[in-house]
Amino acid sequence: VGSVEQARAAIAAEKYDFALLDVNLGEGMSFGFARHLLDIGIPFGFVSGYSDTGDFPPDLQHIPLLVKPFDEMAMREFLQRLFPAVA
Repeated sequence: VGSVEQARAAIAAEKYDFALLDVNLGEGMSFGFARHLLDIGIPFGFVSGYSDTGDFPPDLQHIPLLVKPFDEMAMREFLQRLFPAVA
């Protein structure tokens, strides 16, 4: 989806197993929506050109981060961090 509003509408209309959030949305950051996903129990990870979560809000620094650009191995490792019980 292209905006936070579209994302909120999508999760209200459908059930999602997980979400991938770009940190920088152009019009702002996705941190508010990330907290909403935490509140409603949808697992998610960040996808970003930022190299680490050290500059993220403290309550979101534990969220898995997939750094762009990424390859298949990086995606596998990211998914294993997002879903450790499955790995």
